[in-house]
Amino acid sequence: MFFHVRVVLLVYDAASGAGIIYNETVRTGTQTRYAPCAVLGSDVRAFRLCAHAVRLSEIANAEKPYKLVVKGKRKFIMESRNTEYEVSAPEAQVQSALTLGQIRERIDRVDGNMRKLFCERMGLSKQVACIKAQTDDTIYKPDRETAILEKQSEGMDPQLVMEYRAMLRRMMEISRKYQYGLTLQMRNCFPFVFSCESPETARLAMLREELYICSFRSRDQVMTARTYNQIADWIESGKADAGAGIIEKIGSGVSDELNALLMRRGLYICECRVIEQDTGLPVSGESAAAREKYKVVTFTKTFTVMPDHNRLKLVFIAANRSGALGSILSMIADYGVNVTEIHSIPYRTGEDWNYRFFVELDANLLEEEIKALVFQLSQETMELELLGSYRCEGDFVQ
Repeated sequence: MFFHVRVVLLVYDAASGAGIIYNETVRTGTQTRYAPCAVLGSDVRAFRLCAHAVRLSEIANAEKPYKLVVKGKRKFIMESRNTEYEVSAPEAQVQSALTLGQIRERIDRVDGNMRKLFCERMGLSKQVACIKAQTDDTIYKPDRETAILEKQSEGMDPQLVMEYRAMLRRMMEISRKYQYGLTLQMRNCFPFVFSCESPETARLAMLREELYICSFRSRDQVMTARTYNQIADWIESGKADAGAGIIEKIGSGVSDELNALLMRRGLYICECRVIEQDTGLPVSGESAAAREKYKVVTFTKTFTVMPDHNRLKLVFIAANRSGALGSILSMIADYGVNVTEIHSIPYRTGEDWNYRFFVELDANLLEEEIKALVFQLSQETMELELLGSYRCEGDFVQ
């Protein structure tokens, strides 16, 4: 049996009659890997070396610790003042001398040390943000981050490389989040403009086939159109103040056509209503007809944000690489924001395919943290557009 020993300090433990190796020992199958010798403090993980392997009876009265030095691929050498003891790697039977509780205590101590280093790193990130704010430099530099990941993971145990890179990647994501918030405080660089006054919606237009859902307005006061594009034309020309339409049949699907119209024609959702309708179809075992819920939105040419809004609609394009979408969703979660709806629409540019992701967030853009999130999204996606801010209730079953 072979072990990977990261060296180490061997001392005699009179209480247990065994030798203790400080640091960790990792089995690596039929391969033996050795690290350079180093004497470590008592705060590292301890392991017990079987007495028969090192003939502890001959060194039981040792006054000084013995260094365990690795030489070659198959031997451990025990060094004392005048004597060397050889132990072949297959005979080095090693077992943990710690209980689970002791291991957890040491993990807690490591976590405490990591906390100190984390605070130090974030302090350095703040200095970076201050310098970049003065020079108008970009925060996200993917090429530099890739180089850091490769450099920092050089020479590591291959079994830990992916985990270590994942940890570093998350650390850099958190650092960027911190810097974006600081940058907004130091510079007036929020990339979107919005109004805080309620938009005019008196002259409303809807599709003729969706007029049945209009329970919030007298139907004889609503202009009817043949297409969504015609509604957008009326809003642009001033013939209509706003349009309305079904953007989602809750639990069944969304309207790609209406979402695409908002993005393509520069229109913004300002109101959202959840309307329940009878389907006219019987429910098995019940006398009442089935009912369906629809999200009906009102949209105008003005992007408006009000204090009571609890939804923010946006669309973005993620880079076509491994982990890009996951990183964006993780970023949103880091701000404590819930994604209430997400769907994608494929699009093509020349020979290349990609996806636009339409996302609804449980958020209000008047909050500084949400502004920082939108700012970060604008810098770390290939494309970002805001499609509206509004209040919506009743779209989820509690």
